[in-house]
Amino acid sequence: MESLFQQCVDTYGGVDICVPNAYYSHRAPFLELDWEETRRTVEVTMFGTFHACQLSARRMAEQGRGGKIVIISSVMAAVPHTINTSGPYNMSKGGVDTLAKTMASELVQHNITVNTIHPGWIDTRGERQFTSEAEMARLQHRLPLGIGRPEDVAEAALFMASSRADYVTGTTLTVDGGFTVAQRIPGVHADPVCGKPVHLIDDGGM
Repeated sequence: MESLFQQCVDTYGGVDICVPNAYYSHRAPFLELDWEETRRTVEVTMFGTFHACQLSARRMAEQGRGGKIVIISSVMAAVPHTINTSGPYNMSKGGVDTLAKTMASELVQHNITVNTIHPGWIDTRGERQFTSEAEMARLQHRLPLGIGRPEDVAEAALFMASSRADYVTGTTLTVDGGFTVAQRIPGVHADPVCGKPVHLIDDGGM
């Protein structure tokens, strides 16, 4: 990662924007979680983000012209009860959110803004490792605005990294197509789309 940031400086003359999107997920019921896979999830997802943020912030502070850090977190940091078997990932994203707020308060003196984005259910290669085509199709009709595209998250990141968000720091932009507001307790509340009891535990993961 240090080499990557040095390449950025050598090629572009500095670091002005950083969008950490570190991701790894080990999924299993809590009682069956493997320690090594759990640790790898935390190391990549949380510590990977930490290193990217620190390296970029150091460069930005040295340059003296401010900068933007936009961290890709997850709605699972806010509503982990809506899904099963993602404990290490949810824990990591929760840590990332807290780190972002701490960074925002400390780095404001360097004119560096720090914000997070909470994507919802996005159709990515990573998600398709855990969710079958049939499950994806079913979710497409159950979520208020359907499953999102990577471009939906990218557009949000572009806004947060632009001058239009100069007065925004320490906050979260949720890009979930209504996923968060539509959630109910699985098996208890009605599905907001089809009106039947929800069983998200059976629907794979995010």
